[in-house]
Amino acid sequence: MRRTTTIGFAVIVAVACAVPASGQSFRDEALEGLDNLKVSVEDLRDIDEEAGLTTLYLKRQVLLRLRRNGISARETNPSMARATLYVDVKSVEAGNLLMANLDLELHTTVTVESTLKTAFKATIWNNGNLIGSSFSEHRNHVTEVLLEMVDEFSNDYLSVNPKKPSTSSAPN
Repeated sequence: MRRTTTIGFAVIVAVACAVPASGQSFRDEALEGLDNLKVSVEDLRDIDEEAGLTTLYLKRQVLLRLRRNGISARETNPSMARATLYVDVKSVEAGNLLMANLDLELHTTVTVESTLKTAFKATIWNNGNLIGSSFSEHRNHVTEVLLEMVDEFSNDYLSVNPKKPSTSSAPN
């Protein structure tokens, strides 16, 4: 059993070395003009749910942070969405720790420039992190790092889609 845990931990460390500590983020004008984002959270593993995470909790946290940052996002009526922000959390036990791979990606339909035909869904922005935490801190740590990733996305998004000034006039 100890040998399996050691080998498993060595694999996790090797994967962690391949993932940049600060995440990898593609900042691009491809975000320009996208609005009405949909948020989708992939199914969680049992260990994540045992530690207190649910897809509904993560979706609501991401939606609240996007809205707080001034980005229009929805959890219903996906037909109105032009792009989908995908959240994927996959965790494994490593001794006394839970190691989690967090991915945040923006997908949208792309058009082939030479034919002007819609071709396929593509990832136009992504960020990933590998984190470790105790079982009792897993939910809080995943949430904290995920929301930092959402803030990075928000900064990139708002750099090409600045908030519009309010058109309402002040009372006389």
